[in-house]
Amino acid sequence: MTSYLSETALLAALVVTCICVVAMYMRLRRLDRHQAEYERTFARTSDALDATRIELARFRQDGRDLTVALEERIAEAQALLNALDQRVGERDTRPLHRQAN
Repeated sequence: MTSYLSETALLAALVVTCICVVAMYMRLRRLDRHQAEYERTFARTSDALDATRIELARFRQDGRDLTVALEERIAEAQALLNALDQRVGERDTRPLHRQAN
């Protein structure tokens, strides 16, 4: 009778252990799925950041190009204004942009 009780206790412990192992196995499978999803998400995030970095570099270069072009146009406009003021100054002592009044 004592052996039946000990065998029943061991069998119960074995069943509980099996249930715990199966539960742990299910959790590990779920963790693997989540890990794969996280890896895909991180890969997409990394790709997006790389694309953003490239576009930011292009934007920066376009800004530099625009600044240089505007600087050249402003210099041309300033030279033209100076030439006009000089021509008007030869005719009249007042600058052209002030004669309109």
